[in-house]
Amino acid sequence: MKFSIFLGCLLGLCLLLPPAATAQLSVQISPASSGTYSVYQSLTALVTRGTPGTTYTLTGLESSMATTPMTALTIVNPQTGTNTVTWQANQTEAAFEVRFLPGSEGAGRVIRVADPPTSGTDVTTSGELTIIAAPVLTLSPASGVYSEGQSLTATMTGGLVGQEYIIKLYSSLPPAITNDLSGQITPATSQSTINTISWGPNTTSEEFYIRLDQNSSGASRYLVATNLDFSNLGITSPFVIVTCPIAVSIATNPSLKVAPGGSVTLTASGAASYTWSTGFVGNPLIISNFSSTTTLSVTGVSGLCSASASSQLTLCSVTATLASSSSTVCSGNPVVVSSTVGVGATAYQWYKDGQSLGAAQQGPTLVLSNAQVGDQGSYVLVVSGCQSATSTAFTLVVKPSPVVETLTQGALLLVTGGVLYEWIMVLDRLNGYEVRQTRSNTTGIFPLDRAGMYTITVSGNNGCQRTVTGTIAN
Repeated sequence: MKFSIFLGCLLGLCLLLPPAATAQLSVQISPASSGTYSVYQSLTALVTRGTPGTTYTLTGLESSMATTPMTALTIVNPQTGTNTVTWQANQTEAAFEVRFLPGSEGAGRVIRVADPPTSGTDVTTSGELTIIAAPVLTLSPASGVYSEGQSLTATMTGGLVGQEYIIKLYSSLPPAITNDLSGQITPATSQSTINTISWGPNTTSEEFYIRLDQNSSGASRYLVATNLDFSNLGITSPFVIVTCPIAVSIATNPSLKVAPGGSVTLTASGAASYTWSTGFVGNPLIISNFSSTTTLSVTGVSGLCSASASSQLTLCSVTATLASSSSTVCSGNPVVVSSTVGVGATAYQWYKDGQSLGAAQQGPTLVLSNAQVGDQGSYVLVVSGCQSATSTAFTLVVKPSPVVETLTQGALLLVTGGVLYEWIMVLDRLNGYEVRQTRSNTTGIFPLDRAGMYTITVSGNNGCQRTVTGTIAN
């Protein structure tokens, strides 16, 4: 409730005056227009009549009745770098830069100023705004990388009737004078050799022709078609402008090693256009029904820059052929099985009776340094790489070697564990020859009648042998 203020009485009459008007929070949008603005257009929201000590937040709403802030716009106070301002004593205004982004199109949009932003007691909104789609600007050739000296065509659609448009180059989203690189391009249009087109009532598209000049290189470059007051802008996706020389490379999928009849995709990068040694112009190059090892090269061109790269494709013919199909050994002996694996093999795994032998046997050769009866079985090799192959089976039979025991009884040596016993003692060495004493029997009984070192070979009934040695003292 507001009360009048008693000022005084004159001649018995009291004079009452109404209260002074209280300043109301306000926000105005400029440039002032019919209320219609374009996506990407830069606007100013000017806030006035704030209350000192109060922090205000600016948000965009889809309508004056909405409560959820829009996300398809940016609002920034140049002094704070945010969408807020704390009102100072004697402050008269605060300016915010507003830009609507794709997705904000529609009628009834408002800018809301409040403290706090969602349930404030000090609140105001702008007049209703209509946001229209920005013109569409596309580049040909389509690429994310161009080079100094390259010529491009920028095709614009969706302009406003009666407007004139020019094209400019920026190093960030426009408009910002410090990021304007338009001096580093040479533009022309489909209407004239100057950088201006007029949008008529029957116009559906227009083209700008641009050459990227020296010192235009860098990342995050944008070409922008704009009317003269920057209220209607078409902006390309960001791209990179490189200087010469350029570096071209080739990525191969799935591999440089290709199976007979297989396919491989070669993708070049680092330039705007590509010509392959096969005569194909474009990217990527797909090779099908591969049949022989070959080297392919590509030349990439970006503007006035060019570079080449090459890759060798190798015919991949993985095989798994074992050197033998079977072997029979006595326990304690080594077993080595080699293989031929062809071209393109990268991994090997041996299996015994269907079970992987793990990391112990992951080479092209099976090696058992001390075969035992438990190693007997069926072995295969699986080879993988650009393709896989499995060998035929290798069958291993391991026979047990004799278990030999010796016993000395008086002047006799008793040996057991076999069916045949062969004694050798070296008596002397003359002119490189050995003079040997040899004895052989089936009993395993030998007289200890001469001093020296002896060797006894014991043969089992399965043909396996084991050798023992000993010494007879004087």
